[in-house]
Amino acid sequence: MSTTRVERYRSAVLTTANQLTILRIVFVPVFIILLAYGELGWALGTFVAAGITDVLDGVIARRFGQKTSIGAVLDPLADKLLMTASIVILSLAQMEFLNSIPRWLMIIIIFRDVFILLVSLIVVLM
Repeated sequence: MSTTRVERYRSAVLTTANQLTILRIVFVPVFIILLAYGELGWALGTFVAAGITDVLDGVIARRFGQKTSIGAVLDPLADKLLMTASIVILSLAQMEFLNSIPRWLMIIIIFRDVFILLVSLIVVLM
């Protein structure tokens, strides 16, 4: 591959919108670690920052024509990772939160997400 071809490919994949989505994926373990260490304020800030990047990457992708096939996969993946991690860690009794999420609700939410993922895979593969 020539250098210019590599650069075009890199700029097509590493758009600003995709970089924000990747940042949101990076926020997931940071969020979990902050919650595990009891840094609730920082964890909330990280969660809010992840939400802002979710809004921004969508706006940037639409407004500046940065929709990519990798972004179409990464964006929902980042959303599912953040939400599933949040639900799981907030339902753990070991975390000793005053208002933890009931285990039955966690199971329903995770099964719903898995079901949505499986249906979307079936639709894509047909």
